This record gives sequence, structure tokens and C-alpha cells, in this order.
Amino acid sequence: LSNRFTVGATSNRFNRTNRSIAGGVLQGFVGDANFPGSQTDNFSLDFEYNVNNLLTYSDTFNDVHNLTASLLLEYNENIFTDLFATSRGFPSPDFPFQDVAAEPTSAGSEEIRRILFSQGLFLDYNYDGKYILSGSIRRDGSSRFGPDNKYGYFYSGSAAWNIAKENFMDGSVFDDLKLRASYGTAGNQSIGNFEFLNLLGFGTYNGFTTAIPLGVGNPEIQWESQAILDIGLEFGLFNNRITGVVDYFEKSSQDLLLNRPISQIIGDEDNSILSNIGEISNSGIEVSLNANVIRNEDIIWTVGGNVAFIDNEVKSLVDGEDIIRGNTILREGKEINSFYLPRYAGVNPANGQPLYLDNDGNLTNEFSDSFETLIEGKSPNADVEGGFFTSVRYKGFGLRSDFVFKAGNYILNLQRSAGISIDNIDSNQRVEAFNYWKEPGDQNVLPNPIYQANADQTSTRFLEAGDYVRLRNLTVDYRLPSELTGSIGLKSLRIFATGQNLLTWTDYNGDPEIGIGSGEAGGTFIPGQFSLFSYPQTKSYTVGFEIGF
Repeated sequence: LSNRFTVGATSNRFNRTNRSIAGGVLQGFVGDANFPGSQTDNFSLDFEYNVNNLLTYSDTFNDVHNLTASLLLEYNENIFTDLFATSRGFPSPDFPFQDVAAEPTSAGSEEIRRILFSQGLFLDYNYDGKYILSGSIRRDGSSRFGPDNKYGYFYSGSAAWNIAKENFMDGSVFDDLKLRASYGTAGNQSIGNFEFLNLLGFGTYNGFTTAIPLGVGNPEIQWESQAILDIGLEFGLFNNRITGVVDYFEKSSQDLLLNRPISQIIGDEDNSILSNIGEISNSGIEVSLNANVIRNEDIIWTVGGNVAFIDNEVKSLVDGEDIIRGNTILREGKEINSFYLPRYAGVNPANGQPLYLDNDGNLTNEFSDSFETLIEGKSPNADVEGGFFTSVRYKGFGLRSDFVFKAGNYILNLQRSAGISIDNIDSNQRVEAFNYWKEPGDQNVLPNPIYQANADQTSTRFLEAGDYVRLRNLTVDYRLPSELTGSIGLKSLRIFATGQNLLTWTDYNGDPEIGIGSGEAGGTFIPGQFSLFSYPQTKSYTVGFEIGF
């Protein structure tokens, strides 16, 4: 029986002062001549602490029955405090303190607290390393949910059979063979604070305090629950010359936490309310394989990789209603975050007008946002993704290359849109901007610039496949023989050269990886939905050496 008690804390403090000095060079341009000098002081403190206690019982019975049980208690709290004060009219730049100012002009403060309290019970059992069972149940309470929905209960269970340890496997080609399965739930509380409350903003008017509605709260929101099923097979053959893993997985997110559009007359500044909107699912197969093709005293050649085949679907939404989020949509029975755009139909070769499809699929030279429709089978989500590598070592020389790939996802190329926009004709543009319609009969061209109003619109015109294969890393190295390094007083010496992102194969106009993890639009967005002006993946070269003493 053992007990582990830990306490941890972090504190981040921020101070900033903005000052216009009385009598300074900006005096004639900033502030009031009757109140020379102004100053704003900002202070914030982000303090978080965690208290954790883990009680564990572990024992072995009859040399083959191994049991471990643990009880967890954990308390986490984050306290964020922020305040500021602004004043004007400072008698001298030598006294930069708020209390010597002639007039305070504004001040404010706030405090935000977030609490998470968890309890968990965990059990693990194995019989002689052959049969393995585990289970857990935990209760999490979060201050981000209202009093009636503060707690969520989550559980998991798994079983594994180490087939390679069975007597009937003696003498087989398998060095490792394990069948395993698991199913469990986990909670998601990744939302803002106070979403269950109606929010007010405060100000002043004629010397009186005013209150302004900022957000509509939803007291019914509760934990989002993610249920995950995984069935896998691990194997190793021929003295582990070949190893691999095959997994089938299903992930279902229930009571999904997302903003749901509401009427503009309700009073929310974003015209939306956070809700548990429904259920989505992801499923697929993931395979990883590694092999030592050649392994002897002089040369080792290893290849390997992994690939995942992924499918996803919106299972249910509140009242079955679509949820439109910018240029994507959630609709029952369809891909998650399918693109929702007007359909571009090219350029009229007779006059250079841009063409679109209306809601009935008819060709038209008019543009309307009402033409937006779900683009079947096109979303930011990849159907296939993974990577592979090859590594060769011959005596002291080595060569390794690593590749990554993705296929089946689509990207709204807003960077290309800006680069050929007719409205940006006075700016630095892409070379293809010159390829516009000039005379009747022109094919595969951009619209005639005189139709700028209809041409410069967001549509499927800029929706492109994001498929790519990229050489992520290429490394060449040489390790000096130990006899040589020993003679100069070193344990080891390795000289290497590495290149990153050296080659990319793609039909996408730009870097297909930008937009995946950046906040280039400001606020929230769907990773991989679009590319704008984020910095692309850089191509780099590194030369160096490693010395061991």
C-alpha cells in the first residue's frame, strides 16, 4: 500500500505602463493641454494550483495473479485577476504615479475562477502476463457548467490476450502477438467560463452605472462525452524483423458543445448560444508496419510507416436542424464540417462573365449568397493520412528519409483568391492574374475584369484538394569508428547534415499545410478549412556534429 500526495502551483504576473510624459515631444498631439501627461497602468496575475492524492494497493497472489487498485482525488483551480487605471495631468515626469495625477479618467478590474474537482477509481489485473484486464470510473466536476450539470461520470474498460505467451505458440514465427480491445468515455469541458449564465457588461452614462446584455447563457449545457472503441492486434515475426499494429477505432462525441444560431432579437452579441447540439462519429482503420529488410554486421536497412483510413459523419443535431458556421455546415448524415458554398461554373467564353449554378442547378451569370449549398464529399477532413520512412546504415554511414502524406481533404484557398482578385489589381498579384478573358472563344481563363462584382466572390472556384506528399526530413550522417574516437579521447563522434521540407508533391496552389494550426482569421476556425496568409512550412538545412565524452 502506498500513497502519493503532490501539490503544484504556477504564477504568471504581467505589468505594463503606457505613458505620455508631461512636456514631452507628444504633448502637442496627445492629451489635453490643461492636463499635461497621461498614464495607464495594467496588471494581471494568472495563478493556478493543483492538489493531487493517489492511494495505490498492489499485490501478487500465487506468483501469477497481479492486482493493482488506485484511488485518485484531484483539485485544480485557476484564478485570473486583471486591473487597470488611467489618469491625466501629471505635474512632473519625475513622479509617474497614479495618486499624483490631477484627474483619474478610467479604471477597471475583473476576476475569473475556474475549478475542476476529480475523483477516480482504477483497477488493473493480469494473469501471468497472458491475460490483462483493466477498468476505471471517474467523476469530474467543473465550474464551467451550471449547478445541475456540474458533474460528469466517465468509465473505461480494456482486455488483452498476450497470445505469444501461450504454450501452443512455442516454435512459431511469432515473437509477439497480442490481441486487445478497449472501450471508454472521456469528458470535454473546453468551453469558456460562465457560458451557463446570462452576461452583462457595465459602463457609465451621465454619472450612473449602466448594464448592457452581452451574452445569453444556457443553464442546460453539460459535459460533452466522447466514447472510444478500439480493437487492435500487435505482432512481431522472425525475431522481430517485422513488427506491426492494426487498429480499428470508433469515436463518438455525444452532447457536442458548439454554438447554435439564435434569433437576433434575443440579445446575444454573437447571435448564438452554446449548446449540446448532437452527436458526431469518427471511425477507421490504422495500420503501422516496420521491417528490417537487411540486418547484418555491415548493413542495416529498415523501412516502415503508418496509414489511417478515416470516415466521419454527423449522427444527430438538435431538432435535425442544420448548423451553418461560415463556409461550412453540420447536417445530419453528412461529413462533419462539409463546405457550404455557391458553386462556380467557369467563365462564359463568349463574353468573359463568371458563371454559377443556382439552387436548382441551372447556369446563371448572377451571383447570390442564397446559392450556397452543401458541397458533397468535400470537407477539411482527410480520408487518408500517415507517413513512411526508410533508413540505411552501412558501417559508419547513415541515410534516413521521412515522408508525410494526406489525401481527401479540401481547402478554401483564400490566399489565391486575394492574389487574383480584380479588386486588388493595384496590388502585387499572382502571375496567373494576367490570364483573364480577352476575346470571344477564350477557354480556361479568369473572368473579364469588367465583371469584378460577380467575379470576386467566395465560392467553389477557390476550393482545392489538399492532397500532398512531403519529404519532411532527410538526414545523412557518419559515425567515426570507436577505435579512432578512443585514440583522441572521445567516446563517440557523429557528423550529420539534415534537410527539412525539401520536396512537396501536390496540386494545391500554395502550401497545403498552412491553416491547419494557425489562428490567422482571428477567433475560432476549423483547422485546415482555409489558407490565408500564415507563414508556410520552411525549408531548412542543418549541419552539425555530436560529441560524446
